[in-house]
Amino acid sequence: MLEASLARANASIAARNLLIDTLRGQIARLRRMQFGASSEKLTREIA
Repeated sequence: MLEASLARANASIAARNLLIDTLRGQIARLRRMQFGASSEKLTREIA
């Protein structure tokens, strides 16, 4: 019983880690979308 509980806990942790990694990737992509275009525009305006 204890081993089954431990296996469920490990599976839950793995699922949470996967979700966290996915969300971090989405945040990074959204930041590039939001700030990347404005910084490129600023570079063109300076040039």
